[in-house]
Amino acid sequence: MCYVIITIRSLFWTLLSIAIVLGHLVALMTSYWLLGEEEMLLGSSNLYSTDNSTLPVDVLEPSDTYTPTLGIFVRCSQIFRAAEPDASEPVLNPVECTSYINSFMDIPSGFWRALAVFYGAGFFVLVVVALLSVFSLCFQSLCKKSLFTVCGAIQAMAGLLIIISLVLFPAGWGAERVQNLCGTDAAPFELGTCSLGWSFYVAVGATVGTFVTAVLSVQAEIATSSDDIQDEISQGKYIICLP
Repeated sequence: MCYVIITIRSLFWTLLSIAIVLGHLVALMTSYWLLGEEEMLLGSSNLYSTDNSTLPVDVLEPSDTYTPTLGIFVRCSQIFRAAEPDASEPVLNPVECTSYINSFMDIPSGFWRALAVFYGAGFFVLVVVALLSVFSLCFQSLCKKSLFTVCGAIQAMAGLLIIISLVLFPAGWGAERVQNLCGTDAAPFELGTCSLGWSFYVAVGATVGTFVTAVLSVQAEIATSSDDIQDEISQGKYIICLP
């Protein structure tokens, strides 16, 4: 028999389980893990090279500044394009945020490739738990075991996988692509001229939230198996809402 049981603690656990999945997704899919030094945004005409030092000065126009960024899969940088043959004015080169990898091996560091594996595994587990947390409103057991405690244990394991991936992130700062952004002083656990961006902090915050949800799963189990819930069931109610 399916009983819809909603308590404040179980509902909060469900909502937080979904929220941390969204947090990890935002962190993975944005480029603001590393922030480079502020650079001048340039406009150009008939521009075929990204090396500004080799270009005639008269084809470059200072316009504005921007901050190049680098993420695990995405980067934001100024894209240089040639002007159209019939263009009478220089073409402004926009800053675009796009994926810079075409395959798994394009990830710039072996440490970052390991990061992608551990983070991806942890993220997949958290997505499954988030789906189960929604079903927990109707089904409170899984294979005769409490769905909440099972999900809580799985969330803790996912959190450990993601912690490993976050440790691997600074280990990959010696990669050539990172040095192109942060200078030749960049090395494992040495940022060079770069700084950490908000995507990294979102990942850290979502990881802390992952362990919080693992703890809250115990409280959700207690709330949905209380004597008050059993009294409501004995009265023949199928939809139960209690504080």
